[in-house]
Parts: sequence; structure tokens; C-alpha cells
Amino acid sequence: MSLQKFDKPFKTLSSHSQMVFGIHIKDKSIYSHSQDGTVKIWKLKNGDQKKNIELGYPVTSLSMNKNSFFTQAKTSVEVWNLKGKKCFSLDGHTAPVLTTARYKNYLVTGSIDRTIRIWDVKKGKQLILLRAHEGSVNSVEIKDRWVYSGSEDGTIRQWENVLYQDEEDHGWV
Repeated sequence: MSLQKFDKPFKTLSSHSQMVFGIHIKDKSIYSHSQDGTVKIWKLKNGDQKKNIELGYPVTSLSMNKNSFFTQAKTSVEVWNLKGKKCFSLDGHTAPVLTTARYKNYLVTGSIDRTIRIWDVKKGKQLILLRAHEGSVNSVEIKDRWVYSGSEDGTIRQWENVLYQDEEDHGWV
């Protein structure tokens, strides 16, 4: 099979006035977030814009779960329903939030304040505060029973995920 060249997209969705940082596809919608301070929700089928959410700050990151999406808003994370209505904020960091990761109904956040926080998203409450980095926390990931954090200090730290539920014994580890 030879390499084929395509230079004309099937469809172009254009409504952002500045750089698009990311897109997410969920059910029958596309969610886009941008430097222009907006999250836009588009119909997947035809590309029509369903909603424009003005946040007033650059939306550099957006993550999603089954029923909601999360945006980093300066020192907090804002929680939105999938229709674009703000539900609440997760407040606690003292400097901008740089990264998030999800695990079931929990959200892990990392910040310039050098901390990692684990939140119960359903209750909107902070459960755990982790401190050990000498610089900002630029990346967080969750894999099974471990939380990993990467920092400006040049280290990657591994933390026990106390929220991990072993599927085989149905108990808390």
C-alpha cells in the first residue's frame, strides 16, 4: 500500500480565537479548551457548536470522567457537568494547579505549591495532602495502588494510593 496524502480535512470546527490546547470526545460531543479562556462543546455528528463556556482564564488542561469535566483555575480545580454548568470548585492549593489525574471518583492534583492533593469528587472534599517535592509538581499519574508525581526538582516520587481497592479481595489496601 502506498502512502496517501490528504490536505483537505473533512470538517473544520473554528470558533476559538486563540490556540486550542486540547480536545476530548465524550459520548456524542467534542469538548475543546483554549488559550482564549473558553471551553466549547460541539456535536460530534455534524460539528455544530452546542455550548460556549466563558471561563475568563486560559484553559490549559481539561480532564473528564463519566459525569463531569475538570478545568484548572489558578489555585483550584473547577468541576463542571457535561452540559457545561459549573458544579463546584476544589480549593486548597496556594499556587496554580498544573496537572490532574483521575481514579474512580477521585481526582489527584499537582501544583506549583509543591503539593499533591487527592480529592473526593462526589463530595467536593480534599482527602489527602502529599508533600515531599522541592519544586512544582508538573505531572501526576495513578496506576493501580500507586500515585506517581514528577517535579521541577528533577524527581519522580511514588506514593501508595491509599484509595486503591483490590478488586480480588474487595477490601481497602
